[in-house]
Amino acid sequence: MYCFQMLLIFIILLFFSLQNLVTSTDQDFADLNCPGISSCDEDHYWDFDSLYPMIHYPFSIAEDNNHGKDCVYPPGFELSCRRNRNETIVKLPFSGEFYVRGINYDAREIQVSDPGGCLPRRYLQNVNLSGTPFEMEEFETFIFSNCSTEGYSNLTKTYEKNSTSMFHPIDCLSSSTYKVLATVSRNNMRSVMDSMNNSNCEVIDTDVVALAQWKEYWSPRGDFEALTDKVLYLTWHLPDQKQRRDISKGMYSLLIIGTGLPILIGIIWCCRYEFTAYSHNDRNNETQTELSVTVQAPPQTVTGLDESTIGSYPQMVLCESRQLLDPENTVCSICLSDYKPKDTLKSIPECNHYFHVDCIDGWLRVNGSCPVCRKSPL
Repeated sequence: MYCFQMLLIFIILLFFSLQNLVTSTDQDFADLNCPGISSCDEDHYWDFDSLYPMIHYPFSIAEDNNHGKDCVYPPGFELSCRRNRNETIVKLPFSGEFYVRGINYDAREIQVSDPGGCLPRRYLQNVNLSGTPFEMEEFETFIFSNCSTEGYSNLTKTYEKNSTSMFHPIDCLSSSTYKVLATVSRNNMRSVMDSMNNSNCEVIDTDVVALAQWKEYWSPRGDFEALTDKVLYLTWHLPDQKQRRDISKGMYSLLIIGTGLPILIGIIWCCRYEFTAYSHNDRNNETQTELSVTVQAPPQTVTGLDESTIGSYPQMVLCESRQLLDPENTVCSICLSDYKPKDTLKSIPECNHYFHVDCIDGWLRVNGSCPVCRKSPL
């Protein structure tokens, strides 16, 4: 038992050592001659609840003259202050000024916004991160078009329920007489562009790149998430200090291996000796206990319906007049395509919802419930 306790303690110590190895920040490699925390809000720079970002290495304020002769900051991290409004400014060489809304030093992330409150306008002018230490891996490409209010109304009538997923009006670029619309740029845009031309919409730009933050969850704003965000999230890296950090981590890794491996071998040897002694004593006992372990197979779960059940559901062929359809249900909820004459439909008896036969057959093989109301025969 003693050796197992030692092994557990060793694993815990190794875990915290590795955690410290991978969570080092830029501040760990900062020049000790550089000043500490500052802020553009002179009255509350010390207040961690302040709305203004705390500024320290690798960032600096251009107006500060107390950097010290031996303090060296990396290029591209210079900020400025607009004192009359207590605003923190970062200026990108090819994209102009942005307000700094926050700095996450642990994640190496800076949050910026457009001074005019319209990031889509900046995307239309091309946000270029060249010549900066900042980067953004996620992006989305859009088509920007200018439509009259009447043309926009015609588009929404043409596509009805699907219009919100295909067109996004950009309020900060629109007025009472026209709407600037964003459409996600895809390969199958021919019919959509024809509809926009028929609605007297003029294309402004077919290659507007919007920077986006990667999210682990689905957003209700869908493909237009990048255009509705008010804040732009940029990450940074320090090439010179990255090399120093890699060297430090390498030496630290060698130290962990050099000291940890002998300790681990010693603990395993002790455990082997203790286990051998325990087995010898156990063989000398007059009574032995036989342990049996029963492994139970995990219960099988049925996720879909069998072919006989799927084949028993009623089918019908849609006539030219489409009289069998519910006026409110003219689109297949699975493939999102309109029902057309001579389409073969299949309904679910439990709820009478109907779909394209190929769509619902494939759905029911892996899902045992209706995709609309979730009723199931199981």
